[in-house]
Amino acid sequence: MKAFRQDSPFNDFMSTLGDLAVVNMIWLVCCLPIVTIGASTSAMFDLVQGLRRQEDTHILSRFFRAFGRRFTTSLVLTLLYLTFIGLSAFDLWYASRAMEDTDLASLAYGVTLTLICLVLAGTAFVFPLASSGGLSAWKQVKRSARLALLHPLTALVMTALQVLPVLVSVLIPGGLPFTVFFWSIILTSASAWLDTVLMDRAGIGRG
Repeated sequence: MKAFRQDSPFNDFMSTLGDLAVVNMIWLVCCLPIVTIGASTSAMFDLVQGLRRQEDTHILSRFFRAFGRRFTTSLVLTLLYLTFIGLSAFDLWYASRAMEDTDLASLAYGVTLTLICLVLAGTAFVFPLASSGGLSAWKQVKRSARLALLHPLTALVMTALQVLPVLVSVLIPGGLPFTVFFWSIILTSASAWLDTVLMDRAGIGRG
């Protein structure tokens, strides 16, 4: 039967899922120190792009080469992201809990969410492209912002994929354990796969 041939679409699909699950687990383990989230995410994108291009490479060796290639720059970017997330969380908490005027609180909450989404969209290409080239952290942020202006739809879809697990956790009853389980197993690398597809279709290359 065609479905059981070694080169059948079904076997290719299952092989890709297996590779993405392995990548996802490596990414998760390397994210545990927290400050390595950026380097791990950048390496994941590099590896996923290699898998999509069917490059003959060993998953572990390629991941850790990409992990260490721009580690210092990725560390700076991670610290900037963590600072931004912390400030955003505080602003949202303050707008929803600490402000007494309901109308003013709603306005502040909406403005804060809009700004957060704009910043995320403007930096959507930072980590997908971080392991390539020799740009400083600030220049990578500027490159991402320029690409977001040139390809706003791609940036918005990538941002939606980025915030999807947060929305599932917050808005859907029982969403938190679902998010923790499936995004830890495969959906993070699957989202990275979709991001690379979007970037390729938009003509956004690495390098």
